[in-house]
Amino acid sequence: MSFPQSDLTGTRYSRHNLIPGWNQQRLASAKVLVVGAGALGNEVIKLLALVGVGNITIVDFDKVELTNLTRSVLFREEDIGQSKAEVAAHRAMEINPDFSVIPIHADLEFDLGMGILRSMDIVLGCLDSIRCRLTLNRMCRLMGIPWINGGIEMNAAESTIFHAVNGACYECGLSQEMWNQQNLRHSCSGLRTVTPEDPVPTTAPIASITAGYMVQQALASLHSSSTTAFDASKIYLTFDPPGMSVQMLNPNPNCMAHENWSEIKLHPFSATNSTPGSLMRAFGIEKGVLELGFDLLTEIRCLKCGKDEKIMQPNELCSSTLIYCPHCSSASRIAITIHQIEAASEFFETSLSFLCIPDYQILELIGDNTLHVQITGEWQPVVERK
Repeated sequence: MSFPQSDLTGTRYSRHNLIPGWNQQRLASAKVLVVGAGALGNEVIKLLALVGVGNITIVDFDKVELTNLTRSVLFREEDIGQSKAEVAAHRAMEINPDFSVIPIHADLEFDLGMGILRSMDIVLGCLDSIRCRLTLNRMCRLMGIPWINGGIEMNAAESTIFHAVNGACYECGLSQEMWNQQNLRHSCSGLRTVTPEDPVPTTAPIASITAGYMVQQALASLHSSSTTAFDASKIYLTFDPPGMSVQMLNPNPNCMAHENWSEIKLHPFSATNSTPGSLMRAFGIEKGVLELGFDLLTEIRCLKCGKDEKIMQPNELCSSTLIYCPHCSSASRIAITIHQIEAASEFFETSLSFLCIPDYQILELIGDNTLHVQITGEWQPVVERK
């Protein structure tokens, strides 16, 4: 078979460059975060690699399972039991050796410092739970980073892009039914119930189609010269019967997620080498508090026998089965939690890592003024290349 001479001598992206307004250099310098490396995330990562986005970071805390193989183009049977983020990164580099990819095996809410997200141009959320979407939405809004939410079901899908600072956000459109569904996962004390979320049945074609819309929206955003060039909009697809609609989203003026931390100060020391006290002293705060950003379960106490047990875990990660006392077998234990630390606290000189604060987290210090401080300095990823 013979090929036209232009095809033999063209560059990898020569066909892209024929598209009016296409800027391959812009894509080569772009930094994109993909959160979730399941069926939808696989397709998104594949497409980002093909179009030549230069810097991709993949976040997922899960491992490859047998059931993933029918819907995830980047996974193989020999990958079962391995980190989804790491396997997806390895396979993406096989698709395109010209780009860098950083896999992060971590929980979005409690392991990923917002300083990592702050360094991105756009975020693509390929998540399967309301809670994770709420978390990502608030993180992106605080950091002023646009993000795209993808969702897939058995015969339907959506792709929604949210502005960095203005307009509607994911939380604005959350129905009461969705809030109720989210709240079912936690007991009155905030501890996680043992009831797992039902898996959503879907197929590879639906994931592929949805990813196409998501990546195309991301490309439009990356090519835009203005960060205010678009309003929040949702593309909704149905496949049985086939249909498509586009909806412009209106902001909720009372939405609690509409906060932006525009000025971030840097603190060079890691979570292991910093304490609430050292952080406040570094920024001249004599009397103030450090907001953890979550409820930290410090201990659990039995009201019947008086026995205490140290926990030191985010409350959301702890099971409601902790209320059962192993000493007296009663369901009488209560959770002792904190969400901020001041000078009188027993944890004032405790390392931030012991307080479950990850590196590159951005913390709120409240004194005479409110400061937002990123620990560990600017994020300097170790780039993996094929």
